[in-house]
Amino acid sequence: MATNETKGDRLDSWKAIAEYLGVEVRSVQRWEKERGLPAHRVPGDRRGRVFAYPSDLDTWLKSGTQADIAAGPETSERSYVTEAGNGSIEPAQSPPVPSTRGKSLVAAIVLSIALAVVGYLGFFRESSAAKAAGRAMLAVLPFQNLSGDPGQEYFADGLTEEMITDLGRLNPKALGVIARTSAMKYKHSHGDIAQIGRELGVHYILEGSVRRAGKTARISAQLIRVSDQTHVWAQNFERPTADLLGVEQEVAQAITEKIQVRLGSEGRARLTMTNPSNPEAHDAYLTGLYYWNRRSAPDLKQAIHYFLQATEEDGSYAPAFAALAQCYTLVGLSMGPQENRARAGAAALKAIELDDTSAEAHTAMAGIKAFYDYDWPGARREFERAIALNPNYALAHHWYANLYLDPQKQFQEAIAEMRVAQTLDPNNSILLCDLGQAYYFAHQYDKALEIYQQVETMDPEFVPVHWYLADAYRELGKFPEEIRENASVLRSSGEHVSLPFEHGGWKQKIQREYERSGRRGQLLATLSYFQHTKYPGEPIPAAVMEAYLGLGEGEQAMEWLNRSYAAREPHLLYLSADPLYNPLRSDPSFQELVSRMGLAAR
Repeated sequence: MATNETKGDRLDSWKAIAEYLGVEVRSVQRWEKERGLPAHRVPGDRRGRVFAYPSDLDTWLKSGTQADIAAGPETSERSYVTEAGNGSIEPAQSPPVPSTRGKSLVAAIVLSIALAVVGYLGFFRESSAAKAAGRAMLAVLPFQNLSGDPGQEYFADGLTEEMITDLGRLNPKALGVIARTSAMKYKHSHGDIAQIGRELGVHYILEGSVRRAGKTARISAQLIRVSDQTHVWAQNFERPTADLLGVEQEVAQAITEKIQVRLGSEGRARLTMTNPSNPEAHDAYLTGLYYWNRRSAPDLKQAIHYFLQATEEDGSYAPAFAALAQCYTLVGLSMGPQENRARAGAAALKAIELDDTSAEAHTAMAGIKAFYDYDWPGARREFERAIALNPNYALAHHWYANLYLDPQKQFQEAIAEMRVAQTLDPNNSILLCDLGQAYYFAHQYDKALEIYQQVETMDPEFVPVHWYLADAYRELGKFPEEIRENASVLRSSGEHVSLPFEHGGWKQKIQREYERSGRRGQLLATLSYFQHTKYPGEPIPAAVMEAYLGLGEGEQAMEWLNRSYAAREPHLLYLSADPLYNPLRSDPSFQELVSRMGLAAR
């Protein structure tokens, strides 16, 4: 029997064992209970600390006791897996590397893992659970950064997002994939797989890790069936970053020769689509995604910087142009749209020119046509094209409902599209708020309020929910609650607004005016406040207009509404839908403005 000295360095924690095997902590803890992974408790230690020896782990792996791991932990030559005739997973030798140049390492490995996952799921041999639901549902949990460098988080997050995108495009009728926003809620979480599966409504979970050191990257991935938490497939990939020789073709030949037939020509074409030829462009793109998904104004500026850098490194990189277009559009929603319209439109056109099958590019173009141009037929065509290309793309359903169907007063259709998006992205706070807004537009205020309160409970730090709550309370006549929610918004807006006096003082003044002279006193105080508030250099037209509207000053309200139109403020999209504007609907000036926007006045 080997002694401690002959076994090699000891791994003295669950984390060390997990890093050695290239998986997450929760995986090795499950394997110790279910499959006899050789971990030992420290004698007499009340904290339950564990240790293991690398040689024991290697022996355990090779013995076949853990059939889920298809490759050893730190070998330089990796074997790949194929699906055996009896349905089991067994090793296969990797084929010769094709001499294709110009592929991104990470993008190639992403496609490799996607092929392997698809191979196991077998699109046309779905499980009974998948059949009952109509299709299999998969969540890709955030890949763990094992590099020891927090600066590499963007790399792990970008890998996760690309995995979600590639898997979501393969065969949406057979495989649904949870969107990135909801999946990222589980970053750094060690939650139970069964619980995560229930929360997300999925049959399978893909989890993994990435270690990037210098010019080498090691990526591990494993597929888990939620119903019994069985690891049905696992694989390690290790390559030098300079080895850009068509890794996805190599792995596809070794893993899923049969799967390509099952996918058909369209799915096969999507898997073999070329990715960025320039590794620097791809790295800049991943960094841009990291900032884009944070969504604050400074982060959006950083995202634009990196997306522009990606397009400068590679002028044929369609995903970077599509992301740039979406970024400019979102910036326009909050930071002045007019100067961003040309930039957003040019980026979206370029993305479509480079890849007309990009759902992201068509969604960006649809948003531009709706938000900037009020081109409703054009927006609808682009949204429908995006959804046809990738029904798994939650943002396409979300924006279609919120930027087209709601303005057109097609509320039931909007709610239905939002529900589809919610299935794909159940933890997305702004999506849930916009679902509530569709009910609000339909005058179902109690239902809207229920959804907004759900968001507030789920994500207490999410500031925009207070805007939505204030609107619902106003229409329900609950003015003290409206005051409270507006104050919550302003407390979080100090970095953007030049205030005439402190927020708390404003809230107290508004409350005193409401108690002394009712709703009119509150509105007069609010009007005075916003007429002296600069954002960033002028009063906020929408806020001043809303105060005049509440005071019954229709002429003044229309003056400020026209200023909103000149500034292209986002609320204008909902002139026909929002009950806020009901007092103005008989005004010819209002009807003319609505007609100018291509909307129905009633």
